[in-house]
Amino acid sequence: MVTLANPARARMAKGEAALGAGIRHSRHAEIAGAMAAAGFDFLFIDLEHSSMPLDVASQISAAALHAGIAPLVRVPEGDH
Repeated sequence: MVTLANPARARMAKGEAALGAGIRHSRHAEIAGAMAAAGFDFLFIDLEHSSMPLDVASQISAAALHAGIAPLVRVPEGDH
Protein backbone atom coordinates (compact mmCIF):
# COMPACT_ATOMS: atom_id res chain seq x y z
CA MET A 1 0.00 0.00 0.00
CA VAL A 2 1.26 3.46 -0.92
CA THR A 3 0.92 6.17 1.70
CA LEU A 4 0.63 9.67 0.32
CA ALA A 5 2.15 12.59 2.19
CA ASN A 6 -0.21 15.35 3.26
CA PRO A 7 1.87 18.47 3.97
CA ALA A 8 -1.17 20.41 5.21
CA ARG A 9 -1.96 17.79 7.84
CA ALA A 10 1.71 17.52 8.83
CA ARG A 11 1.96 21.28 9.41
CA MET A 12 -1.25 21.37 11.46
CA ALA A 13 -0.08 18.40 13.55
CA LYS A 14 2.96 20.50 14.52
CA GLY A 15 0.71 23.41 15.47
CA GLU A 16 1.64 25.41 12.38
CA ALA A 17 -0.63 27.06 9.86
CA ALA A 18 -1.23 25.24 6.58
CA LEU A 19 -1.35 27.51 3.54
CA GLY A 20 -3.68 26.82 0.66
CA ALA A 21 -5.42 28.33 -2.30
CA GLY A 22 -8.97 27.90 -3.50
CA ILE A 23 -9.91 27.54 -7.15
CA ARG A 24 -13.28 27.53 -8.85
CA HIS A 25 -12.57 28.37 -12.49
CA SER A 26 -9.57 26.50 -13.78
CA ARG A 27 -9.45 24.36 -16.89
CA HIS A 28 -5.88 23.08 -16.62
CA ALA A 29 -4.12 20.73 -14.22
CA GLU A 30 -0.99 22.90 -14.37
CA ILE A 31 -2.55 25.10 -11.67
CA ALA A 32 -1.51 22.46 -9.11
CA GLY A 33 2.18 22.74 -9.99
CA ALA A 34 1.99 26.51 -9.86
CA MET A 35 0.42 26.40 -6.39
CA ALA A 36 3.08 23.96 -5.17
CA ALA A 37 5.83 26.21 -6.56
CA ALA A 38 4.26 29.13 -4.70
CA GLY A 39 4.67 27.19 -1.44
CA PHE A 40 1.08 26.15 -0.74
CA ASP A 41 0.34 23.01 1.27
CA PHE A 42 -3.11 22.33 -0.15
CA LEU A 43 -5.36 23.21 -3.04
CA PHE A 44 -9.08 23.66 -2.35
CA ILE A 45 -11.16 22.72 -5.40
CA ASP A 46 -14.70 24.08 -5.07
CA LEU A 47 -17.18 22.15 -7.20
CA GLU A 48 -20.16 23.38 -5.21
CA HIS A 49 -19.91 26.96 -6.44
CA SER A 50 -18.38 26.51 -9.87
CA SER A 51 -19.01 25.04 -13.28
CA MET A 52 -15.77 23.02 -13.28
CA PRO A 53 -16.36 19.56 -14.78
CA LEU A 54 -15.61 16.53 -12.63
CA ASP A 55 -12.94 15.27 -15.03
CA VAL A 56 -11.02 18.55 -14.74
CA ALA A 57 -11.25 18.43 -10.94
CA SER A 58 -9.92 14.87 -11.05
CA GLN A 59 -7.00 15.87 -13.25
CA ILE A 60 -6.16 18.82 -10.97
CA SER A 61 -6.36 16.54 -7.92
CA ALA A 62 -3.99 14.01 -9.48
CA ALA A 63 -1.59 16.80 -10.46
CA ALA A 64 -1.72 18.19 -6.91
CA LEU A 65 -0.77 14.81 -5.47
CA HIS A 66 2.06 14.56 -7.98
CA ALA A 67 3.24 18.06 -7.04
CA GLY A 68 3.24 17.17 -3.33
CA ILE A 69 0.27 19.21 -2.14
CA ALA A 70 -3.04 17.95 -0.77
CA PRO A 71 -6.13 18.34 -2.95
CA LEU A 72 -9.32 19.12 -1.01
CA VAL A 73 -12.56 18.97 -3.00
CA ARG A 74 -15.94 20.31 -1.95
CA VAL A 75 -18.64 18.50 -3.91
CA PRO A 76 -22.17 19.75 -4.47
CA GLU A 77 -24.72 18.39 -2.02
CA GLY A 78 -25.93 14.94 -3.05
CA ASP A 79 -23.71 14.80 -6.14
CA HIS A 80 -20.67 12.76 -7.16
